[in-house]
Amino acid sequence: VRPRAVTIIEIKQKRKLDPVETRADLALAARECKISGNRITGIAHNIGSKDVADVVIALVDARGRIIERKSLGSLTAPNDLAARRKPFEFTLPANADRGWSVVADPGNRIPEIFEGNNAVRSTEVLQGQKQ
Repeated sequence: VRPRAVTIIEIKQKRKLDPVETRADLALAARECKISGNRITGIAHNIGSKDVADVVIALVDARGRIIERKSLGSLTAPNDLAARRKPFEFTLPANADRGWSVVADPGNRIPEIFEGNNAVRSTEVLQGQKQ
């Protein structure tokens, strides 16, 4: 693309998706995750506008491999403005390094508004507990 030149870009939609504002949005927050000994606890949220039939949370190692996966069941959308939450708990393996993460929807099966809030890294949790 040349500067100060008219450029025409033609874009074709490959497939139609449902509108982004009508999707679910699973969310994890480091401030709600706690480590006690070898246990990590936290809360999964649905902050979108669509129900989720089965919320899956995974404990993932530094290489991206799933250590453990849990199904939390359904989580309705907060269309009445009341928070929707599901608590979770994992036991960290004895050999777990500091690079693990907790991930919502690790298989990326749920169309969401924003997926950048689907993971919490161990460093974020540890840093939050020091404050």
